[in-house]
Amino acid sequence: MKIDIPKIIDEYLRQRSLLIEKVTAKPNPYNREIVVLTSRIDTVVAELIDLAEGIETVPSEDES
Repeated sequence: MKIDIPKIIDEYLRQRSLLIEKVTAKPNPYNREIVVLTSRIDTVVAELIDLAEGIETVPSEDES
């Protein structure tokens, strides 16, 4: 199974931009928490991308 990492990254960044835009557009007591959570999600997404790239480089049984 081929994972389209660039497409996933592009969609993630698009959604993240929309979230940040909404958070900064209107003052809200939860904005700080949202920014902190977004930062944590960025870390998790980066780790998932690293894992996906590792999986992608290992040939499947069909390919070997």
